[in-house]
Amino acid sequence: MQFDDNFPHRVASCRARLGLTQSELASKIGVVQRMVAAYEIGESKPRMKVLIKLAEALNVSEEWLAAGDGQEPDIRRSPSSAPARQIPIISSENVSAWLYDTGEKKNLIEKLHTTSLPLSNLGFALVIDDPAMASSDQFGYGFPRKCLVFFDPCMDAEDQDFVLVLTLDGKTMFRQLFAGYSGTILQPIDNRYPPENLTSYEDEEGNTPMLIPAISYEVQLPSAERLQDSALG
Repeated sequence: MQFDDNFPHRVASCRARLGLTQSELASKIGVVQRMVAAYEIGESKPRMKVLIKLAEALNVSEEWLAAGDGQEPDIRRSPSSAPARQIPIISSENVSAWLYDTGEKKNLIEKLHTTSLPLSNLGFALVIDDPAMASSDQFGYGFPRKCLVFFDPCMDAEDQDFVLVLTLDGKTMFRQLFAGYSGTILQPIDNRYPPENLTSYEDEEGNTPMLIPAISYEVQLPSAERLQDSALG
């Protein structure tokens, strides 16, 4: 199958019109999320079996998706799909204000990101740039630097969740949570960085940091910035 130069744009636009995140689309076609990101910025092309699954997930033909052959399909979100909504992207320094300040929050928002994730009204996204979490573990989890991670503070954190740790002084840290008889451990993926016990962040009264579960993430590969620059130029 031949691919033309507009293949990345067709994948990205079809996914957006269906209200799917990169992670959701990756799950549908049986690849990791970073592979979908690579398709959308032109770094990679799928093999035929994956192309068939990709076209099926996007409700288009393989020929049109790969090379634009035939009439552009009328892509509509299925009734069962979650409605797309805009989730605020904020900075890590503003997480405490986002959760606890009762005033106007729009000044805390850096931009809005469209997703179909059913997050609560307090849901938000952060750009994670943490070398301790950038490598992949044995299960394939990893968070490349500058990836976008979605959080929902209305959910309870559970053992082995990836969590945003909001310390009592308003600082944040992204780690994997391991809860056991020996205590609650905040574990980085890269073993060159040490794990920490949650109790080390308690105050004298025994108050502990807030743990906010990570729900999903999206990633752009390094060349995405060049793609944006060329679009502006």
